[in-house]
Amino acid sequence: MLITLQKQYENKSILLSGPRATSISEIATLLQTHTGRQVNVKIVSPEEAIMYHMRNPALPQDGGKFLRNWATWFKAMSLGEASIVDPALEQLLGRKPKGIQEMAEELFVVQQSTGLDTKEFGDYAK
Repeated sequence: MLITLQKQYENKSILLSGPRATSISEIATLLQTHTGRQVNVKIVSPEEAIMYHMRNPALPQDGGKFLRNWATWFKAMSLGEASIVDPALEQLLGRKPKGIQEMAEELFVVQQSTGLDTKEFGDYAK
C-alpha cells in the first residue's frame, strides 16, 4: 500500500488534515471544558494581533516576521482554508487520525499538570 500511496502523492503537495474541521470557538469550548477556565474568543485584525504580541511577548520574537505570518492564519481560516478535510493522512497512517476532540484530554491535562501560569493566555483569549 505504501508504494501505491507514494505514487499517488508523488510530486504533489499533500494536505494533512484531521478527521473533521474544528472552529476556533469549538477549540475554545474544549479548552474551557477541560481546564475549567472561562475562554472568550475575539477575532481581531492581523494588525491588532501583531501589535498585541509585540507589546506582550508570548510568541517567538524575530522582528515581527513570525507574527505577520501567524496573524494571516485567521484570514485564511475565515476564507474556509481550515475547513478542508482530506483523506490523505488517514491513507498514509492506515487508520483514522485523531482530531482535537479525541486529543483534548491529553493536550489540556499536560498544560494543567505542568503548573504553568496560564494568566497570559487567559488575558489574550478575552
